Amino acid sequence: MIYNKKALFLYHVSFSIVGVKEGSILSKVDSINQECPIEIALNLLSGKWRLKILYYLLKGESIHFNQLQRLLGDITTKVLTAQLRTLEEAGIVSRVVYDESPIRVKYSMTDTGKTLIPLMTELCNWGKTYKKSRL
Repeated sequence: MIYNKKALFLYHVSFSIVGVKEGSILSKVDSINQECPIEIALNLLSGKWRLKILYYLLKGESIHFNQLQRLLGDITTKVLTAQLRTLEEAGIVSRVVYDESPIRVKYSMTDTGKTLIPLMTELCNWGKTYKKSRL
């Protein structure tokens, strides 16, 4: 993505003012054109894994890290951790660590994350319809 000087200025100002870590997805969201809600949504939800992660989290109350990793299949622990951390920083996913041995970590959708249910439902419906039309 190419940033103009104003966008770069806003990028540096936004993360320094609110304490958002430089280079994080939230710093990118703060730096983009705030007039374009599609760009904001795409920056938060795009990528190979985020929508799949949200799909499984929206199907249940909460899910263990290892269970989520098994459901997703070919995802490394490092990548899943990074994706979940990004969604957590964005306020879409919450993380609960249980003080047990071994340590258990569960993830669930926040109230903000649950507002994605209609979008995810329609996206799933569209995918099913598209698949049928291509057979």
